[in-house]
Amino acid sequence: MLHTNRNVTFQQAFILFFRNYSNFKGRSNKSAFWWFALASFLIGGIVAPLLDKFFFATEYEGMGLFGGIWALITLIPWFSLYTRRLHDSNRSGWWLLLCITIIGIIPLFWWICVSKSTQGPNKYGDDVEAGLDQGGS
Repeated sequence: MLHTNRNVTFQQAFILFFRNYSNFKGRSNKSAFWWFALASFLIGGIVAPLLDKFFFATEYEGMGLFGGIWALITLIPWFSLYTRRLHDSNRSGWWLLLCITIIGIIPLFWWICVSKSTQGPNKYGDDVEAGLDQGGS
């Protein structure tokens, strides 16, 4: 099987993130990860603080109400996305336990954020984006 182009758009990445809310199976590529990281930064880092300021007329040193809600809504999907990124490089999702150690963050960062996808099928599934309809890419 030839390597397929699994790059997704910003909108597709956002939809896939929530469609795969608790999907710890399958694979996700770097574009799905980085597009949603951008969306999450924009919402959690810019929109949520602006909403807090508008509705509560306060500025928080830390996270406000809307930022906290966003963090809670996205907590489980982030772990499922991390797991699918590890699967995409042919690694078990159990490697996420390395985040318990400080030194373990370095290989996790590399595997999740930087490493290329395994071409073709691997033991975690076919070379397809988790949650993406077979007809689109």
